[in-house]
Amino acid sequence: MRKEENSIILEPGDLLYRYDLGEKLDAEWLTDYSSPEYSFSEYGPKNKIGLFFFYNDISAAKNTLAQAVYNQKKIGTIYNYGTITSCQVIDDIRLLDLETGLYSCSDKIRFLHQIGLNVITERFYNYQFKRPYSELKDTFEDLLSTNKSLSLAAENAINEFFHNFPPLLGQSLTDFDNGETFKEILENNGFEGYMFMEDFISDTYCLLSSDKITAPEHEIIDINSNKELQKLIGSIEVNEKLKRQ
Repeated sequence: MRKEENSIILEPGDLLYRYDLGEKLDAEWLTDYSSPEYSFSEYGPKNKIGLFFFYNDISAAKNTLAQAVYNQKKIGTIYNYGTITSCQVIDDIRLLDLETGLYSCSDKIRFLHQIGLNVITERFYNYQFKRPYSELKDTFEDLLSTNKSLSLAAENAINEFFHNFPPLLGQSLTDFDNGETFKEILENNGFEGYMFMEDFISDTYCLLSSDKITAPEHEIIDINSNKELQKLIGSIEVNEKLKRQ
């Protein structure tokens, strides 16, 4: 993996990881696969256009699997098995770097504008809070203002709009109908995906295509007997209890 201007280049041999609930996964990458966690009655599957999301650290995949198991158990759905999937990069993949040196959602919005990628339009929607990005049009103009007080107020408003911690902008760009629009923007600017942060252990790497990665290798995990996963789930349970106190 190497850094270039505005880009992260995944290189041959780089390893990528993801998690899934359950154990019955296909032997090839499918664009119509939808995680049971991320399909909603109101909007349908979150990953509507079948993009491919990975971590570059297996620990992040295991941590997120543990959180997913815990979340599902809370709503009455029990999973006895989970899957950690790995693959290797086989050719350079150019990703938009939406993380390096960008510490807030307002930083990312400003950066996108600077490189000519405008997302403050009616074509993007914040599904978490049910608000179109276009609501930020005037705020975005203030963000670019030389008036420091206006610019600072705009930063705060944008960060609140995308829930700056954890930052939801990265994932929001490809949620539901946003995916097709942002994919078009990336392709038109020579990118094959993008990188963003939603986990402290590993950035998230979104690939538009599976053409430059090997076939998936699945490791089935028995959730009830896997000591590592049980320890992770136990830590989540303790933290949730502390939050409620």
